[in-house]
Amino acid sequence: MKKDFINLNDINKKIEEDCKKVIVDAESFFRSQLFDVANKILKQKDVKVILMAGPSCAGKTTSANLIKSILEVKGKEVISIAMDNFFKNTKDRKILPDGSIDFDSPDCVNTKQMSECFKKLFKNGEALFPEFDFITGENIEGQIKYTFNEDTIIIFEGIHVLNPEIIKHLETKNFIKIYVSNYSGFKDENLEISTRKFRLVRRMVRDMIKRGVNPSGTLKMWKNITDAEDQFIVPFKETSDYQINTTHSYEMGLYKKYILNAIETKELSLNELPWLKLFEKAKEVDKSLLPHTTLMHEFL
Repeated sequence: MKKDFINLNDINKKIEEDCKKVIVDAESFFRSQLFDVANKILKQKDVKVILMAGPSCAGKTTSANLIKSILEVKGKEVISIAMDNFFKNTKDRKILPDGSIDFDSPDCVNTKQMSECFKKLFKNGEALFPEFDFITGENIEGQIKYTFNEDTIIIFEGIHVLNPEIIKHLETKNFIKIYVSNYSGFKDENLEISTRKFRLVRRMVRDMIKRGVNPSGTLKMWKNITDAEDQFIVPFKETSDYQINTTHSYEMGLYKKYILNAIETKELSLNELPWLKLFEKAKEVDKSLLPHTTLMHEFL
């Protein structure tokens, strides 16, 4: 899928004219991709697992949940499994050269545990899977019960699920691969925000609201995150069967107040990140106008 840019001036004008229509159009564009992929999946025989991968703050979780809902409406039994629940205990992970703990490489995944769980699920029709506690940093075994039959489709979602070193522990070769990311950046006549930079914005907003991490804290982690993406995630994008663009045209207006407030409180610096100045031009969008199923709730 080719990357492009949304012209902020054009989208501002549309928001001024009819903000609700801009939201509806963006949501419809996103969902049309999901329906298209779901219909193609239904035409294939013997699909046991849908692998959904993508970089940080690409929108994997909501995309997986929405495809699950679409397939269920069409009569399929679907279970969604998060790769994150196979993370190793934080204390058992390797230490990176800079002294930090590894949070981003495939080595964080307990592939032995993963293989055992999927083997039991396919053989016995049911299995207890672990759940990772992000607060304590512990992998807790036997927490989630899944059942499976020959008509069940599993959606396995996580940043590394397209990596062959992860796939080989799935205990099946009947899978299809989906890569999820934002493929559109934003620009005006002077500034532009690339897709990776915009995922940083999504990550900063999400971390502020949902994880109690300030923007400067997110920035400190970002290099390790993107280095891991370049090494372990992006190389497998072109092996995917389908790609989904999660950019919503109105996003800049949605995040505007959070970014400008962080600049005002000096959590973010325009000297360090001059492209953030583009947010000053964005027309603000009220999140109360969004549908309850929107992907944007993943970050807000």
